[in-house]
Amino acid sequence: MSQESNKKLSREEIAAIEVGVTEIDPKTAWTMIVLFLVIIFSVPLLQLILDIKNPDQSPQVFEIKKLLPTSKEISSIKGFASGSTVNNRILREINSFEEDLENNSILQKTLLAPAQEFLSGVLKAGNEKAYCGKNGWLFYRPGIDHLTQKGFLDPKVMKSRAKSGGEWEETIQPDPVKAILHFKNQLSKRGIELILMPVPIKPSVHPEKFSSRFEGKTKILRNPSFEKFLNLLKRDGVKVFDTASAMEAIKKSQIAPLYLETDTHWNSNTMEKIALELSNYIKKLGVNLDKKFQEKLSRKEVSVSNLGDIATMLKLSEDQNIYSNQEIKVKSVSFSDGRPWESDDQSEILFLGDSFSNIFSLEGMNWGKAAGFVEQLSYELNRPVDKLSINDNGANASRGLLAQELMRGYDRLKGKKIVIWEFAERELSIGNWKLIEMILNLKAYEKRKLNTPKATGNLIIEAVIGEITKAPVPGQVPYKDALNSFSLNTIKVVTGDLKDQEILIYSWVMRENKLMPVAKFKKGQKIKVELIPWSKVQKKYGAYNRREVDDPMLMMLEVFWAEKLNLIKE
Repeated sequence: MSQESNKKLSREEIAAIEVGVTEIDPKTAWTMIVLFLVIIFSVPLLQLILDIKNPDQSPQVFEIKKLLPTSKEISSIKGFASGSTVNNRILREINSFEEDLENNSILQKTLLAPAQEFLSGVLKAGNEKAYCGKNGWLFYRPGIDHLTQKGFLDPKVMKSRAKSGGEWEETIQPDPVKAILHFKNQLSKRGIELILMPVPIKPSVHPEKFSSRFEGKTKILRNPSFEKFLNLLKRDGVKVFDTASAMEAIKKSQIAPLYLETDTHWNSNTMEKIALELSNYIKKLGVNLDKKFQEKLSRKEVSVSNLGDIATMLKLSEDQNIYSNQEIKVKSVSFSDGRPWESDDQSEILFLGDSFSNIFSLEGMNWGKAAGFVEQLSYELNRPVDKLSINDNGANASRGLLAQELMRGYDRLKGKKIVIWEFAERELSIGNWKLIEMILNLKAYEKRKLNTPKATGNLIIEAVIGEITKAPVPGQVPYKDALNSFSLNTIKVVTGDLKDQEILIYSWVMRENKLMPVAKFKKGQKIKVELIPWSKVQKKYGAYNRREVDDPMLMMLEVFWAEKLNLIKE
């Protein structure tokens, strides 16, 4: 016998030999193959059957054919830039198609809620949007990430953010300092003072509700770049209201939490105290505000009860009992004649904000109405305030609203002496800090001054949908209600009077985390719609999160609210 045959084999060599001669009898092999194929094909087959049973839409799998560019788009390609634009649109549509398949999956709809209830209720684990804290507290994940990651002004971080996103997505401008100074300089040319108001996020103020290591500490936590951020702004003369210091003082003086338990936002009591501090800050600035606008306002305390927005992001079932509603007191504000507070575009103060100024104000957020931050500020100043606030995207959304108003000929900066820009501090790490131009469309402005009527009477039209924004995914976004926008052309007036042949429409696309029929509307479909001029309902609906069409030319069109709308089946 050779020396090699007498050699003792190692455990690894024995295992390799055994694996190499593993045998499975044909019956077992075929059983496993069939079982595998059944699992693989049963889910899409079941999904297809359920889609076929839905009379309102064709099966999702067939929607992929709509991703192909039209002959008109192909024939319009001239050069690399045009071809790249069409390619980016197709990539965007493919990504949207994949998201729709995932979000409408029967497996997700059936298994997600019970699985998440087990994770949150038993394991105290959240999901990609939310973290579970101590004693029933919840935290929005981007807020935690903002505090734990590298500084948002770190050159490597900004370079990485600028390159993030898909080819079809808007390029990120990551530098908040550049955007803030750009905005300040535009306001300065019109003699307007900018006050910046970054609002500390929930984990900054209450880290002890997330981790026991912070128990007993009152200092507000900040991102590593925050001090540098403040110094750069102050060096260039930007006035910054120190919300964090005011919150630290409040936290030291009271036992009650400053933020809501299952929501991303501050408590009403905290908000009222910060409004008082900001009013004192404004009074000390020495800006000469006209006394003729002074008006004594009143407040009335009411109770409200609601479940927070972070709990909604967990996608639990409607009858879940893991998290309960929180009851609080809010103070609704009224004018001297008894009218509930509302924005006044004639005011010398314009407030640009996000959901921190909409909570307790916007009725759809279910935390009360006419009791928000701007209302409290107005009460403390004894004067009206103009307000442009929209939920989410505080880095650019409110400035975008102001730019749109100017583009359409509405000079919201006329007569203004102070602009307050409020945003959540997490936006410094995740926001797109676009450089937005504030240019008044003089041609449209002159038409506004002449009060040229655009639509009169009860207006009902039939028209073809042009560009339309994609619907949000319920539970995937930090708000329960949303508007979408779309253009209409080839207009036929049924009732009323309309001179324009192309208009822009806003409508509900999501209510209480439920998608509305318009979410399924597509470009090229014909609809019948009852319209109301947007200017008549803007104070009621303008603060809700909305998705704008990505075309500056369309943003200059006359805007209407879709009161009622239906597809016309041809």
